[in-house]
Amino acid sequence: MIAVPRSAFVVAQAVVGLLMAHALHLDYLKEIASQWPIFVVGVFSVIVLSYIIGYVLARLQVLPGSTALWGASPGSASTMVLLCEAFNADQRLVAFMAYMRVILVACLTTTVGHHFMTGHTPPVWLTMQSPGSLLQTLIVLVIAVVIGGRLRLPSAPMLLSLFIAIIAQTYTGKTADLPLWLLAPSYLALGWVIGGRFTRQAVHHAWRALPAVITANLILIIGCALIAWPIAKLMHTSYLAAYLATSPGGSDSVAIIAMALPVDRGFVMAMQIFRLFAVLAIAPPLAMGLARLLPPELSEKPHKRA
Repeated sequence: MIAVPRSAFVVAQAVVGLLMAHALHLDYLKEIASQWPIFVVGVFSVIVLSYIIGYVLARLQVLPGSTALWGASPGSASTMVLLCEAFNADQRLVAFMAYMRVILVACLTTTVGHHFMTGHTPPVWLTMQSPGSLLQTLIVLVIAVVIGGRLRLPSAPMLLSLFIAIIAQTYTGKTADLPLWLLAPSYLALGWVIGGRFTRQAVHHAWRALPAVITANLILIIGCALIAWPIAKLMHTSYLAAYLATSPGGSDSVAIIAMALPVDRGFVMAMQIFRLFAVLAIAPPLAMGLARLLPPELSEKPHKRA
């Protein structure tokens, strides 16, 4: 199989960080500050439910050790996949569970929102916001790739580009320009590297776990849909907006869906981003702590890359 150069993988991670920062605006932060009790309850209800499901999957030996816990993490799928390997989880199986959830959420959400769609605009590959936005994007990418690529921290290019982009957006008032010709190759590189690590044994394990993983993800989606009901009442917003805000799919995919629906996008993205940062902060210690509660025979064992 043709291997993806490490430099391409590093650039792809940095682009994912830019995509995460692209959805973070000061208006969303003000939204969080003004309604913080509701955000805290909503976000941590989803996180607790997710890790309960992950722990049950580990106890039932559907997925090994901390892999089940990372796979159930309700953060951005690409972020969880990039971070999990540094904590001894099997990146391939985490990707399998996380992206299966993204697919299910995308299918169900688009079905629910079908009657609210305002129209479809075909993607434009060569579009550009402005020369200044594109230059800002390239500068952030260069810094994140050069510095982050030399660090041994997990997903350093992604996290570095995220924080640099947030600072740049705050002071320049411009968001990073992320045209399709930059996003598509980055997604391809990430998918190719992760997919290339699947061995025959890993594929066999994923196939055996498929029914349980689908069931677990559907339980999580239904649970989040129930959590959305009181949040919609408390926030005086539509149930569809609350459903998108609590949706356990990736924040980037939810952002794309929300753009096509007549919902409060600020509220949706505020809760999604708040949860993303909460998961980034607590996922490593929480996953390791829950993994220690598992019997020794269910503990994660070091795995080899393909």
